[in-house]
Amino acid sequence: MMLGPVVEINDLSKSFSTAKAQVEVLKNVTFTVSAGSVTVLLGPSGSGKTTLLRIVAGLEGATSGTVKIASKEVAGVVKSCVLMFQGYPLFPWLSVLNNVLFGLKRPWHRSCTVNLELARNLLKRVGLQGKEDYYPSQLSGGMRQRVAIARALAVQPEIMLMDEPFSALDSFTRLAMHSMLLKIWQESRMTILFVTHDVDEALFLADTIILCTASPASIVRDFSVPFARPRRDALRGEKDYIELRSDIIDVLTAQGESALKERDV
Repeated sequence: MMLGPVVEINDLSKSFSTAKAQVEVLKNVTFTVSAGSVTVLLGPSGSGKTTLLRIVAGLEGATSGTVKIASKEVAGVVKSCVLMFQGYPLFPWLSVLNNVLFGLKRPWHRSCTVNLELARNLLKRVGLQGKEDYYPSQLSGGMRQRVAIARALAVQPEIMLMDEPFSALDSFTRLAMHSMLLKIWQESRMTILFVTHDVDEALFLADTIILCTASPASIVRDFSVPFARPRRDALRGEKDYIELRSDIIDVLTAQGESALKERDV
């Protein structure tokens, strides 16, 4: 059972000043994320979704509007959040184990032995047991992203913000990563806000899909995803899945056509 909203975004707008003009990135964005849910923000590339995640994490401010986490307005870096980017932000000179331990080398009131055990257990959870002494250059793209996930989980976040983390992976590896992420989510029940421009990725992962327009991003519609968990790859061939996918694509297509007409005026 989902709890009430843990992330509340209200009338959020963001603009940047350039030498030539004021560039609007987000426009009056409003939505909520329920505690313990997987919410996917789906929209075209370059629409401002990454900027939105950075604002939620407290890494930059909004031009107007508010973000609240657990009813408290964000006014700086949010310690309960971890933000995962598109690439593989690993330190190439550190082993897999030391990459995971890196985020724990601060006053967490835990001994080195406890941290070491935690890191090893996390690597086991993401399927990298036996790879602790490898270096990032010795790993595949999927393995490097598994290390990045383990490192993010090491700080035991309440909220995981994920910015197209699997976009650089081949389709087979991506499917495996989806299943792994959902397994971890079911064990931890942390809140996930996941950004993608891939409709199938959104449908496979999400409890709720929030559609946004091209830049400046604004919210068009949200869809509740009714499919039971755990979800298996065969879901993609079922009638209800295909119909919901078609409905989402119709909305995105209509928005794209509308944006093109506005540019032509």
